[in-house]
Amino acid sequence: MLEDEKDNTKACLRMIRKSNYTDSEKEDLSIKISNKSLEKDLNHPNLVKFKECWMDSINFYFIQEYIEGDELLQYIQNINLTE
Repeated sequence: MLEDEKDNTKACLRMIRKSNYTDSEKEDLSIKISNKSLEKDLNHPNLVKFKECWMDSINFYFIQEYIEGDELLQYIQNINLTE
């Protein structure tokens, strides 16, 4: 967990290996990060707030708002669904 110095909110850093993507996907994501268009694409009221992104030769990095509580997958697996 990080603290965003711009607005003193909690944030988290996500690191994704470029090797997880095809060459075409890596190129597309690299262009969007370079052009800062990814920030516009990922900001939506129903998504975790996207703050910043960058890349190096091995990884993509994303800073997002931090949400307290369980991981979404854990939450979905633990809820009791009744009809």
